[in-house]
Amino acid sequence: MLRHLSDSIDALQRQLADIDAYLMRAMQPYAWAHSLLQTIPGIDETAAALILIEIDDDMARFGAPERLACWAALSPGNHESAGKRKSGRTRHGNNAIRYILCECANAARMTKSTLPWRCPVLFQCYRPSS
Repeated sequence: MLRHLSDSIDALQRQLADIDAYLMRAMQPYAWAHSLLQTIPGIDETAAALILIEIDDDMARFGAPERLACWAALSPGNHESAGKRKSGRTRHGNNAIRYILCECANAARMTKSTLPWRCPVLFQCYRPSS
């Protein structure tokens, strides 16, 4: 039974390696954007590839970073009337890119880099140990 499970795990790991190799081959035309995305803390090879798959390398269609954040549904609403704040729920958007970017942000939050001092608002609950 254990040998069968071990063989199944090995087969799945080989399949994942094949998928990763295919993904990296598919990123060859976008090598410059792929390598540039990896310079951002928290973004590795796979995350950079998934971001390029979802967003593409042409940012002109969004016009501004704020519009990309709205498209990914990462910017909360700001509905206020008569001094009372109404629902600020984040609307539905592209779930795949939202998940990828949130995972990358969590990974960046855990790295020991200069990012906490550049963006202190992201690190209110996390202080890296010295």
